[in-house]
Amino acid sequence: MMRLAGIVAFSLMLSASFATESFAQDGSADERASCANYGDLAESIMSNRQLGIALSQMMAVSEGNETFEMMVMRAYDVPQFSSEGMRSDAASRFRNEIEIECFKAQR
Repeated sequence: MMRLAGIVAFSLMLSASFATESFAQDGSADERASCANYGDLAESIMSNRQLGIALSQMMAVSEGNETFEMMVMRAYDVPQFSSEGMRSDAASRFRNEIEIECFKAQR
């Protein structure tokens, strides 16, 4: 439950930095930082998914943020792994997937 409390606080911090519901478009330094923020959020979401936090709990944390909800749904399409190494790899891969989509959207 402590991990979920951490994601709640993190999501509230990040929601303040999200000006829109979609990835940034012009490639400025602020938009590149936004992609890093999306990556942080994606990694946290996948880490929680790998810990077995219920999908319904994660959706409740989203507070209606469509980008957050999209990431949660995608994370729960990935199986929960049993080893710590595979869980960590899943979180890193998911972070990179989200960041690359964000960076590509800026081009």
